[in-house]
Amino acid sequence: ILIPLVPGPLDLWSARATEQAVLAEQARRPGLRAALVPNRMQNTKLTGTVLEVAREFTLPVLGSTLGQRTAYGQAAIHGCSVFQLGRTALAAQDEVLALADAVFALLAAPPASE
Repeated sequence: ILIPLVPGPLDLWSARATEQAVLAEQARRPGLRAALVPNRMQNTKLTGTVLEVAREFTLPVLGSTLGQRTAYGQAAIHGCSVFQLGRTALAAQDEVLALADAVFALLAAPPASE
């Protein structure tokens, strides 16, 4: 389960509530993997504060982030992925590849209960 973490106070507390539901499900299904995914990140003090608070949550925060990029919106409008947008979306493509690597690493790691 990937929980998006957007840099805003209401989104942070929403992610916390979602985390609590996921933790309850993990108690029933110990092999269930979950993490917080920093999404729509910008280089601001608020982003830093949200990430700092999120690291105090029980679930891990993935090390890769998705930035606040127009490429994601453009891909949604055109019904495609950022990879189909070509060179104009290289930064977004790199972020998606890094996210995929982080998810694969999460899945390859032993469950926390082991």
